[in-house]
Amino acid sequence: MTLSEIDPIVPWLRRTRRSNEIVFDLVAWQFDIDGALDAEQQELVWRGREGLLLAGTELYLLACGLPLQPQRDQIEHTCAMLDLLARCNPPLASRVWELLRTAAPASIEALREQVDVVRAFLEKELSVPAAASCGAAIASWAEGIRVLREMAGAIGLAQDDGWYLHDTELDEQRGWYEEVLEIAELYS
Repeated sequence: MTLSEIDPIVPWLRRTRRSNEIVFDLVAWQFDIDGALDAEQQELVWRGREGLLLAGTELYLLACGLPLQPQRDQIEHTCAMLDLLARCNPPLASRVWELLRTAAPASIEALREQVDVVRAFLEKELSVPAAASCGAAIASWAEGIRVLREMAGAIGLAQDDGWYLHDTELDEQRGWYEEVLEIAELYS
């Protein structure tokens, strides 16, 4: 690839990388929510619900080609996100604001329902499939990593082989390349 061919790819790489970072946040929020629901940790469920809503909303904006500029703290980030969303889709911004302002219910069952409301909103109204469940978030994250690594390899960006988590039953740490070669030996 020539430099002129790579130049338009750079913004796509940045946007895709940021998107994958947000999806990874969704994975963490999904784990937190599921564990907190099981343990009936109401405050953590509510905090997770809020985190899921904010991360999913930012992912929606990014998919619309509207990346957020870095902010000083979470409050500033949320305000900037709501402002940007209000400029492109006021009804969605109103709905996100309404969900953020919802008072935390007192029972774990009502909390579970509120989490389901946010998951459904993100999945159906904002088209964020990674918000549906922890498994959906993990699958989305893995696909994002695969695409980024493929594109980085195609344009000749250096890649670190240490990204891969190895089989925990092995006594030694090997790179993905060695593991693939070993599997290839089994079939040769």
